[in-house]
Amino acid sequence: MTRKRVMGRLIAASVAVGLLLYGGPVLPASAAGGPNLALGKGVSASGHNDVYAESNINDGNQATYWKA
Repeated sequence: MTRKRVMGRLIAASVAVGLLLYGGPVLPASAAGGPNLALGKGVSASGHNDVYAESNINDGNQATYWKA
């Protein structure tokens, strides 16, 4: 390989590693301004899809959700 090609690949690898380090660990989502006021309150819906029940709306778990 030519020296120019090696330098290009080295720069590209450095940029890729830098972007990965800059991204860092993904922080968990949080409410935008305080506590979750809906947590534990009663909810109702006209229906739900499969396992995405309305109880998932305010269960406090960010991995679950409600789907109509």
